Amino acid sequence: MDRVLLMTHRADNDGLTPVILASYVFEDLEVALLEPDELDNYINNKSDELDNYDKIFITDLCPTERSIETLSKYATKIQVLDHHHSNLEMNKYSFIKVIDQDETGKKQCGTTLFYDYLRKHYLSEELNKTSVSEFTELVRSLDTWDWKKTNNLDAVKLGDLFSLYGRDYYVLYYKEALQKMEHFQFTEQEEYLLEIEESRKKRYLEEKEEEIYDVTLNGSHFGVVFAESYRSFLGNQLCERHPEYDFFAIINIARSVSYRSIGVKDVSLFAKQYGGGGHVNAAGNSLPEHFLTDIIKMIFNNAIVEGGIKDEFQFSKKWIYKTSDIK
Repeated sequence: MDRVLLMTHRADNDGLTPVILASYVFEDLEVALLEPDELDNYINNKSDELDNYDKIFITDLCPTERSIETLSKYATKIQVLDHHHSNLEMNKYSFIKVIDQDETGKKQCGTTLFYDYLRKHYLSEELNKTSVSEFTELVRSLDTWDWKKTNNLDAVKLGDLFSLYGRDYYVLYYKEALQKMEHFQFTEQEEYLLEIEESRKKRYLEEKEEEIYDVTLNGSHFGVVFAESYRSFLGNQLCERHPEYDFFAIINIARSVSYRSIGVKDVSLFAKQYGGGGHVNAAGNSLPEHFLTDIIKMIFNNAIVEGGIKDEFQFSKKWIYKTSDIK
């Protein structure tokens, strides 16, 4: 029985759905849920243990040159599957595949790349179910915003349920539910929850629309809002409702900055200036080191600050588990 390590993005459906897919194929599966800026630290801190795994996957994330030397030692058993436009240059390494769209021009995501890889290399009745294929396509449509072209609102609903369910329950619930469905569908209870959630999102948008900061920087004119919830929804809606801005930056004060545009402005290039990356119309970067500590010191003069978020590797430890540990 192969021992498998999966490193994937912890932020959304595209990062968590590979956990569901991998659980159909591998019994001994260890998962590390990470943010992009945590990946290199995690790899390098775990370098002495990587030899203990038979297969290592990285999905919806891409290492940088900081951890390539560590990974190259295990190149024959590592597969990186990412879709972020800003990481295309990493295709120069044999164990990394960054594909933002396929040969037909269809946008890809971490989930679809992993799904196709698993179906090609492993036999699994669970993966072959129509419900799993449909579920995977909803994740792709949501993550790439292709749902806007087809008005596929089920993709948006799936994103809302991820927020409502949380990471662990999302994995547990859909791992079992998909196997009981012939075709993917929401339950009556879920539809009711989603109606309530839609009302909450609209109220949140209205509140944040009154809190826009107008920013001009290096030839860019953009709006800034502070928000911890519904950031993709907010970014898209604000861009549509306020075309006077080149793009919007949504700051989660405790975590990161997300950028959204619907025009020609490549926000991945803007994010790259601050150590981030992403796609042309959707990107992000982490907040500066010690940012929260500095805010506390700014408010409370001469304060001595301890605790809070530790260094990147320590912070990520609570998101490391075996799928059998999820209750």
